[in-house]
Amino acid sequence: MRSWLDSWSHLRTTSANGTSGNGTDGVSGPNVGPASANGSGGRRGYSGWDDDIEATRYLSGRTLLSIPFAKYVFERVVNERFRALAPSYGVDVAVVAKWALRSLHLRVQRDDALAVTFVVGFILVLAALFIWPWASLIIIPVMLAIGWAIVAWEYQLRVSWVCDHMLRGRFNPSAAPEPLRQPERERLAIVSNRRRGNLVVFQNHDAFVGSGFEISREHLVIDVSRGQRQPGPDGKPRTKPQAFTNEDVHQAILAAMRKLGLSDLNVEELLFVNGRHVKGNSALLPSPKEPPATSVDYVLLKQAAIDPTPDARVYVCVEMPSWQGQLVVTMFARAVHVGGSLYIEWRFHVLLPVKRLFQEIDNRWLESRKRTRR
Repeated sequence: MRSWLDSWSHLRTTSANGTSGNGTDGVSGPNVGPASANGSGGRRGYSGWDDDIEATRYLSGRTLLSIPFAKYVFERVVNERFRALAPSYGVDVAVVAKWALRSLHLRVQRDDALAVTFVVGFILVLAALFIWPWASLIIIPVMLAIGWAIVAWEYQLRVSWVCDHMLRGRFNPSAAPEPLRQPERERLAIVSNRRRGNLVVFQNHDAFVGSGFEISREHLVIDVSRGQRQPGPDGKPRTKPQAFTNEDVHQAILAAMRKLGLSDLNVEELLFVNGRHVKGNSALLPSPKEPPATSVDYVLLKQAAIDPTPDARVYVCVEMPSWQGQLVVTMFARAVHVGGSLYIEWRFHVLLPVKRLFQEIDNRWLESRKRTRR
């Protein structure tokens, strides 16, 4: 069972100047909810994330302007039935997929209309050859004009959708069009739940897929076999160390992060499991014909934190979005208490803004505003 390794991170820029390595279209070949830093329980949906929409807006707009990208989203999200979904920090994948489906549906309508035009025109030309041959010279240009009108209609409708729904200040994730087919709606409901899930199934060593580039990794080993030295003359015995578990340290980290008081800081515990070990575990893989679960209950999460293994670890995840979701810094931290030592590791990952190609819709917004001022 593989995780969805073609995550959204490869659609981000690879350098600070916003350039990418190529000129492609960005397509490479207890259900305890997490808490925000202000102490509110449960991950906020997009209706509560006032600023975390820019990356979603850019990617949604690109699905309307690029059929290859819309097909890519469809294949990797809607049509994927077995792989686990990687976390998509700063992006609402379900919203992007809804617009991709709308874009592809419009292209199907255009192709159907062109096919009907071609068939009708072919029949009329054949009939004209037997009745009045010169009529074919009129029918062919008329059919070509109708075909051009159909293509222009599709293009104009796409531009209209971009101007009405994708421009800054007009984009509303909750207004994304619902899929027409029931299986697609069910699939996107699962995708949407991924944002609130606490389980990440990964392949090989790609545990943090979707979180971007690693910018820092540190660790600390503390001797906890001896208690604190008591004040006073030398020779006084040390205090007896208090017993604690890995989960106790995790809860202390969670509490410290929440005390920072940053409203846009999202803090939670995530269980990372190697995909090779989900088979046969009904809590992680409810059905072999479906992707792994997106969440596990609190009891299993706590147990995995207390007894970690090389292929199943619990991390405290601190997500720090900025620039309206364009820049996302994520910290992963975990604690392992073994014998008389406490091992604490933490690492930082960063997602840079999306590639300039995906920001094309802002050029349309500027041009539209200039025309309005004239």
